Amino acid sequence: MLSPVRRVVTGRNPAGQSVVLHDGAAATQGESPDWPGMGVTLLWKSGALPADNSGTADTAAGPMQLMNSPGGAEFLIWQCPPLAELDAMPPEQRARALSPTGMIDPAQTDAARHPGMHATNTLDFLVVLSGELTLILEAGECTLRAGDTLVDRGVAHAWENRGAAPAICAIVNLDAKPLT
Repeated sequence: MLSPVRRVVTGRNPAGQSVVLHDGAAATQGESPDWPGMGVTLLWKSGALPADNSGTADTAAGPMQLMNSPGGAEFLIWQCPPLAELDAMPPEQRARALSPTGMIDPAQTDAARHPGMHATNTLDFLVVLSGELTLILEAGECTLRAGDTLVDRGVAHAWENRGAAPAICAIVNLDAKPLT
């Protein structure tokens, strides 16, 4: 099960004063049906940039949908369990658990290299809040630990949590032009 994430959202009241509009657990989550504890919590999204900060609507409310609108952005918390949890799974479930399909355009995946290898048309900013993750690239890999950051510029990549504890990351995805 995904850990709850407290989300505080500010805005303006009818008198034009700054106030807290939302304070509580973010309700929009997407958890892998094949790997409990693997998933994301959507904190906020904008359909366009610059963002429209007027109004009081909760832009993260509703069904979970990853990969923002063209020209948009999203703010997520990602929870990734240790890879060792997959050892007890049958091979078919393990392959489904590692696959990003369903969230990523299948044309942007490369299961021959790694079951989770994918690319997106986004500029992604990631901060590891706790735990550790290994970023797998087409030519090499890099382990990120709590406090480390990543700027992913739409390249093919996959993730593995080779540590003993779940990894928790904050991610901002911005729409980007496809790499050619």
